[in-house]
Amino acid sequence: MTEENAVGGQPETDKLMNPCGSLAQGENMMRTTCDGKGRIYLEESVRAKYGESFLVLEGRRELILRPIPRDPMQDLREIGRKLEGYSIEALKRMVDEQADKEVSETLERLGLKRIPLESEPGRSATAAAGGPR
Repeated sequence: MTEENAVGGQPETDKLMNPCGSLAQGENMMRTTCDGKGRIYLEESVRAKYGESFLVLEGRRELILRPIPRDPMQDLREIGRKLEGYSIEALKRMVDEQADKEVSETLERLGLKRIPLESEPGRSATAAAGGPR
């Protein structure tokens, strides 16, 4: 797929943008359809990698398949191991910093500016403006 395949002045890659403005990711993107009973076929390699059980999340203009872990408790144990040694406050700060980063990147990609809020819950005016914490 190349930019030369633009339709109506819109690059073909824009067709793969989700409503948040981020490009659909994954080199192994596939196209599939529903059969008469509403079943979706997924290639064997996809099922081998992600399993055969999925949550279907409905967005404004998209459906997202999220694999249901084969062993949810094992997944939680692995996540927990990665978080050992962090205080609750440190974890909250890491989540907040990551969220700020993602919002800033999305706004920049969309050509929008962030408006600093004086009274964002749990943030100082400097933090709301993107300043040091």
